Amino acid sequence: MRSFPSWSLFLGSVFAAIFVLGPPLLVFALFRSAQRLRKRSPPHFAFIIANALTATVSVIMFAAYVGAFVAWMRIPGGESDDAGGKARALAEGISEMMNLEAIALLVAIIAAFWSRFWKWRLGE
Repeated sequence: MRSFPSWSLFLGSVFAAIFVLGPPLLVFALFRSAQRLRKRSPPHFAFIIANALTATVSVIMFAAYVGAFVAWMRIPGGESDDAGGKARALAEGISEMMNLEAIALLVAIIAAFWSRFWKWRLGE
């Protein structure tokens, strides 16, 4: 019977998978919600705003991933002794990604409330 080297490695892998796969799944859920809203015949602006909020979340998340990748590419490579510079560059990239993801989450919450409001308003 083989086990993981440590629980911290396993939990770190699970959290990494959640943080990488969670945001795209959130965008997909918002998109499906906007499509279901369209089938309920709301006012035209409600559907457009739902799609605009979904697109905004997608663009912000894409910018976060691109920013993190660019920050990772800027990390000095090789056998340099500047470990502090590497750590600082990595921390800045992580910070930028987390800030953008937080903004995307706020917009996603607004989009979810918007969709739920129109579902309630249309009596379903």
